[in-house]
Amino acid sequence: MSANKSSSATMYSWVYPEFQPKGRMLRKWMGCPHRPGCTVAMSTLSFEHINSDAAWFVARNTQKLTRTWNRRMKHLGLPSEHRDLCDSRSQYRTVQIINSDAHQKDRVQWIGRCGPGVIFMDNIFREPGARAPHISELTKVAYEIDLHLSSLRYVFVTNILNESTVLCIRHHVYESIVPYQYPSREPRIWSLGSPEFDALLGTDIGKTVASFVLGSFGQGQKHITRIVTFHTHRLQKLNMRFDIG
Repeated sequence: MSANKSSSATMYSWVYPEFQPKGRMLRKWMGCPHRPGCTVAMSTLSFEHINSDAAWFVARNTQKLTRTWNRRMKHLGLPSEHRDLCDSRSQYRTVQIINSDAHQKDRVQWIGRCGPGVIFMDNIFREPGARAPHISELTKVAYEIDLHLSSLRYVFVTNILNESTVLCIRHHVYESIVPYQYPSREPRIWSLGSPEFDALLGTDIGKTVASFVLGSFGQGQKHITRIVTFHTHRLQKLNMRFDIG
């Protein structure tokens, strides 16, 4: 082991050694424009590139949010819409980006929703080792179809099934604090710089959102200021909210 790695190991006492070191590094890269070693390059992928490639299926439809999500948007100061509003007049849109012609080993899909200031990543998948663009890059493409990145304030990842992320939240973070009940009826808020924040940032979902921020804005421009974990649909679905500042 090199001297640098040895001193780093003794300097930090990891509460969540499986997740926290990577999350801390991502946080540092987002927070400092001159932090060395960043492995996430600025993304040049665009909607025009994806849409002109016959290998990709892209669909976009205007659709209002459900009543529950509409209330959440209102609470966050984002556009909320009257329940009688027709879908065609909504400010929110469903987006699908799928490389339909890819071989199984290169399969990737991004299905979600976008609205002024918010992205919902509802159904995302990328085959490990795929040569296709990363989910973080497709997230940028999806939002920029109709909106400017500078307006973004929140990223939601819904119905999380990723084993790494569920393991971290259920068996590490929630059990080490109070412990918290899982699933939880109340949202749990994780503050910037806490061991739990870094651990969540080091999960597969956290790394994807952090890579989106770094690849879209660059180092030291925007960062994740807070992470919220919560359950919906009678506590059956785990969700995460990443606040962008």
